[in-house]
Amino acid sequence: VLSLPKFIVSLNDSQPMLNDPFEWLFTIDSNPESKLKLIKNEKEIVLGKDNRIKLSKEIETKENRKLHKYKLYFANILADDLGIYIIEASNKAGESK
Repeated sequence: VLSLPKFIVSLNDSQPMLNDPFEWLFTIDSNPESKLKLIKNEKEIVLGKDNRIKLSKEIETKENRKLHKYKLYFANILADDLGIYIIEASNKAGESK
């Protein structure tokens, strides 16, 4: 069944410490799996260009649904990392933020 991406757990407000590692956890329920876009201060961040920021994923099956659990990991927080972050999730059914 085709379903719009729905954030089960979203990014929460955080105040990471400079020069420390930091991770954000979020979970999305969607079918098919969503394409993700990471936006910081209204500009898209292309993951992979900066090896300090990584996105990992695991899939959990719950009640015949696949929940996509993500971890956005910063190896160390720099002053330039501070800002407003948004995750956009999209699939054939639509888009959610």
